[in-house]
Amino acid sequence: MKAHILLFTAYLALTTANAQNLLSTNEFPLDLAKSELHWYGSSLFQINEHDGKVQFKKGFLKVQDGKLWGGSFIIDMTTIKAVDGGANDELDRHLKNEDFFDVKKYPTAWLSIQQVSQQKDGKYEIEANLNIKGITQPILFTAELQEKDHRYWLTTTFIIDRSRWNIEYGRNSGGVMDPMKNYSISDAIKFEGVVVTQ
Repeated sequence: MKAHILLFTAYLALTTANAQNLLSTNEFPLDLAKSELHWYGSSLFQINEHDGKVQFKKGFLKVQDGKLWGGSFIIDMTTIKAVDGGANDELDRHLKNEDFFDVKKYPTAWLSIQQVSQQKDGKYEIEANLNIKGITQPILFTAELQEKDHRYWLTTTFIIDRSRWNIEYGRNSGGVMDPMKNYSISDAIKFEGVVVTQ
């Protein structure tokens, strides 16, 4: 009887170890040099537009049998910058200060995939949680997964309403917001993401 118990315990330990190894091998870390998040913002009537980039700090995709089933990413908000024709140091400082992303207080943002629904042609509908400025909100978007050169490439485009994360233009150091300044820019921020694994 004791021998059977010992054999069963050994089998259970081996099965658990194999399951853990399987999970770990399905977790593919990002290639930070190739992964990129591009953002686009504009005034209310699109009179002025800006676009720029922000870098990933770390992250991973979970892929099993060539199919996406999860992932998590940390974004380094201290790297946010504009790259359009009107880009300058003043604009970059503005993006980082208190009335936008307040990167001194919130140096990172994160996105965690919660649920994945496979569509056609390698596309997925993804439910995720997005945390910006310490605020977590659910978002829904479509992404495409491809395998190229022994890497996984996930591409997506999605739009957020900045007001859901208290990203408000015209807020001064005393916490008072100028509503006219805030009204002058669109609530929509568009992101184009390319996530590439190692």
